[in-house]
Amino acid sequence: MLICILGNSHAAALKHGWDRIGAGFPDVDAHFFTMLGQNLGRLELTDGRLALPKGGGSFRTFPKDIGDSIDIAAYDGFILHGLGLRVRPPKEGPWSQAVRACAAADAVRDTAMWKLVSDIRSVSAAPVRVGHTPLLAADAVHDRGASDALREYLSVISAIIAEAPATLVPQPDETIVNGVWTDPQFNTDVTPIGRDPDEKDGQGQRHSDNSHMNPAFGALMLERFLRSF
Repeated sequence: MLICILGNSHAAALKHGWDRIGAGFPDVDAHFFTMLGQNLGRLELTDGRLALPKGGGSFRTFPKDIGDSIDIAAYDGFILHGLGLRVRPPKEGPWSQAVRACAAADAVRDTAMWKLVSDIRSVSAAPVRVGHTPLLAADAVHDRGASDALREYLSVISAIIAEAPATLVPQPDETIVNGVWTDPQFNTDVTPIGRDPDEKDGQGQRHSDNSHMNPAFGALMLERFLRSF
């Protein structure tokens, strides 16, 4: 099975996770295409291929020799990770269910993720799995597991994504603490996609922001993705 993985800076954790667990999936091969932020949303679909417009920069690929465009028909499945999709539930307030549903729909559809899912779906029926930007890392752990509010919001987001159709794969329960946060252990030793995670400098250090996660998180997340196919 050949999987296309599309993501932004959060895909670094998946790439390093793949380096850890790939041998455990001998029937799977993975191609990574990444750009910072929502820049992959600038990909244009022409004759079944996704490519950046002329002068639109370039994406990073792993392996490095897989080309500068994405032949959608060549892949048996797709994983889209990050790409603007966030799932932190809104704060309580005097909002109707209709207003909340509209806000959730906007949170999904105003993303590079949704644009890419739509492009893929226009030419392929291959399964598409979607992962959200990781929940922010907590400063400290007070309790473990997801809150009812988070589970409810994930259900709403999942239903919207299913319209594509695609499938939301939330971050693993074992990574969630304090209801709506990521365990801070996954925010240490965060490694950029082009860097060797075994380099020793900075080990044990928290990342400069609390939204990016390490290879251990990436391995758990990617395993969940792969087992969903």
